[in-house]
Amino acid sequence: MARGKVITTHLRTGDPNGIRTVFISNKICEMIVFPKSEFEMVSKMEESSRPALYILLGEDENGSAQAYIGESTNGVKRIYNHKSHKLFWNKCLMFVAKDESINKADVQYLERKAIDLATDCAQYGVMNEQSGKEISLSNYQIDIMEEFFDDVRLLASFIGCPIFEKQEKTKMKNGENLFHIKVRDYVLASPSTAASYCSGRSCNGWTHWINDEGQSQDELYRGE
Repeated sequence: MARGKVITTHLRTGDPNGIRTVFISNKICEMIVFPKSEFEMVSKMEESSRPALYILLGEDENGSAQAYIGESTNGVKRIYNHKSHKLFWNKCLMFVAKDESINKADVQYLERKAIDLATDCAQYGVMNEQSGKEISLSNYQIDIMEEFFDDVRLLASFIGCPIFEKQEKTKMKNGENLFHIKVRDYVLASPSTAASYCSGRSCNGWTHWINDEGQSQDELYRGE
């Protein structure tokens, strides 16, 4: 039987569209949500300088949802570098521990997991050109980080960011028809253009096109 969860949201300035800290009772994961315009105030918060998994959210020129996922031993310091180099984003989700129980290797593990799942779910165009670094953790630390990531997914979904949610395929009912259309073939200049053409939104084709073994074009060709 599923159990209820208590999620606390603190409006740091009293503005629901401003800085928020969100956490699940009795869990160590804390999410700091803030618009880009509030970066300076966030930088003064003690918890923002802890090791962090972060997600930058925004849109491309066509209005398609985009995301960039990263990690840092000092979350706010790394995000500061993105203010001028990554112009697309207008909101950030930063995930830290309430205490000092996670470190660089932990957030690197979370980054790789987050990039892989967000790419697979394809709700946002993931702007990372490659997956995060593969990290080896002890068995018990993996269990801790897997639970932490479960909370990351829940908190992201809680504030209306479905980046880690898969869309369920609609099953055909008896009597329903599936329609097709035949059109001429087009030769497209790049994997990303082809992926965007097929999906109807901006995509990084090097990571979104995968074979039956789950290998991307980036892994098979760019890694050579």
